Amino acid sequence: MIKIFWIGKTKNKDVGNLLDYYLKLSSKFQPVKVCDLPKVRKNLPKDEIKKLEGETILAKFEPDAVNILLDENGEQQTSVQFSKFLQTNSNRNINFFIGGAFGFSENIKQKADLLLSFSNFTFTHDMIRALLCEQIYRAFTISAGKEYHY
Repeated sequence: MIKIFWIGKTKNKDVGNLLDYYLKLSSKFQPVKVCDLPKVRKNLPKDEIKKLEGETILAKFEPDAVNILLDENGEQQTSVQFSKFLQTNSNRNINFFIGGAFGFSENIKQKADLLLSFSNFTFTHDMIRALLCEQIYRAFTISAGKEYHY
């Protein structure tokens, strides 16, 4: 099973509809579950917010799963490489994590199985959620030999 964890709720209703669209398409191949994690809403220093959000994220790490952080400094893959990665790990749970506004602490990065970057560009949290869901669907279609990717 693939699970996507992110801090906070999707703000843009249109992006929410896009997420629903790609999750529905993906469900024809494999269920993809989305989990909203609570946002730290206190006036705290950036490092403290990262620490508190990190504790929430670490609690969702599964020891036998592949735990992937979406991080601007992570590895970049093509859609075909990403598809092969998902296919290679299809016998395990795969968990994706999108952090809060300040990203992930080094402690969490060290515990992750993979840091994955989608681009050198910076995207809003809503947009990266949509991009991740679309790329998961695209990966499924590549593995299944469907024409969506080509």
